[in-house]
Amino acid sequence: MKLFQDLKVIAAAKRRLAFTFLFFPDYVDPLTRKKIIVNDDVVTVGTGVYSIPCAVVWPCGSIVINNAANTASPAVRSAIIAHEVGHIVHEHHKVITKKDFFLRLLGNKKQIQWELDADAYAASLGCKEGLVEWLELAQKVLGPKREIRLRLAALKSM
Repeated sequence: MKLFQDLKVIAAAKRRLAFTFLFFPDYVDPLTRKKIIVNDDVVTVGTGVYSIPCAVVWPCGSIVINNAANTASPAVRSAIIAHEVGHIVHEHHKVITKKDFFLRLLGNKKQIQWELDADAYAASLGCKEGLVEWLELAQKVLGPKREIRLRLAALKSM
């Protein structure tokens, strides 16, 4: 039942995006110096997550965060953005496909490794505590997920 509700929210966000010009207020993150766009629908469609702070990298390299991330603590917001920059550094955004999106929802090993790579990059920028805080929140809200467990274990072993 929860999956059906999630799919309905994602579908509604996708419909709204079809009628929206992608012109949003943005700012430059002081830690990563990347331009950040704030839009809930883009993040919901890109990640399948809408109830916690979250972000996504577009294939062009732009970072989009949701309002929950925009209003999160500075440590969590910086960690989320640094994590997305990690995806850019590792060029994950250049090869992502619709198939990859669905494989990630299923806990595909390649997708989990991409998340671990991005986490390691963010931790190298000094964002480890913010990532742990964010992943613990994700685990509380989204429930026990293998990907989150593996990411937390990797961060805590650094």
